[in-house]
Amino acid sequence: MGESRFPKRECGQHEPPYVVQCGYEAADMLFRHLYDGELSAASDDPHRDGTLVSFDQSEFYPAEITSISMHPVGYIYVPKKCEREQCRLHVAFHGCRQDIASIHDDFVRDAGYNRWAASNNIVVLYPQTEPSPGNPNGCWDFWGYTGQDYYSRDGKQMAAVKTIIDRLLGY
Repeated sequence: MGESRFPKRECGQHEPPYVVQCGYEAADMLFRHLYDGELSAASDDPHRDGTLVSFDQSEFYPAEITSISMHPVGYIYVPKKCEREQCRLHVAFHGCRQDIASIHDDFVRDAGYNRWAASNNIVVLYPQTEPSPGNPNGCWDFWGYTGQDYYSRDGKQMAAVKTIIDRLLGY
């Protein structure tokens, strides 16, 4: 994990890493919507208040299936308190061209989830895709490049993410 290789982007700038400063915090609004609005203020230092680690996500999908565009590396942010007790789990899917092959770890570090997760006891899973011939922008499958069941729980990408979640939850 490191510093961004890109300048901070202002609202309306649609350039890498596609994480913009628009005067509101989308992660805050999303978490408040999902968790009934009951949140503590965001951490001013999520690196102090939690740990962001990479993990080998290739064990969660068949290696011979390269057409699903899953990157071998995924990330997880664990607040300090969650190292000792059970916490909520949130899965944060990056957008197109926000995968680690395209923008390194900028989305994982700078999308705002970690700040809110640190002070609200939420573990954040950041599964990763990567560009491939059928998916040059490293998008999650929303049009069927991984097969006809792409939109369901039986879709190859969603099945891989579900397997990661099951491991995290101890199933």
